[in-house]
Amino acid sequence: MNVVDRPAIGRWTVLAVSGRIDADSADVLEKACMASAKAGSDLLAIDLAEVTFVTSAGLRVFVTVRKALETTRGQLVLLRPQVYVRRTLELSGFASILRILDDPEELV
Repeated sequence: MNVVDRPAIGRWTVLAVSGRIDADSADVLEKACMASAKAGSDLLAIDLAEVTFVTSAGLRVFVTVRKALETTRGQLVLLRPQVYVRRTLELSGFASILRILDDPEELV
């Protein structure tokens, strides 16, 4: 899994993730998200367009980051999840507690 900073969209910091988010890679994603939050990014979008698979470890990261951002009135948005990843979010119930957008322009 790779995590890359992308150009901001308005006030939103964007992290693009590729590959699998699983037990072996979830910590890398969590550290990248928390580093963005510590740097002052209270609006964080995680672009999942290149993510092919997400496990419960990845879901845990999304919730952990969301909770951390909410303590400072920040927000987390998941962008462009592929069909399989979206299905995992829906079946796990996470789609009802996480904001998911298909079009990054909706952030503005």
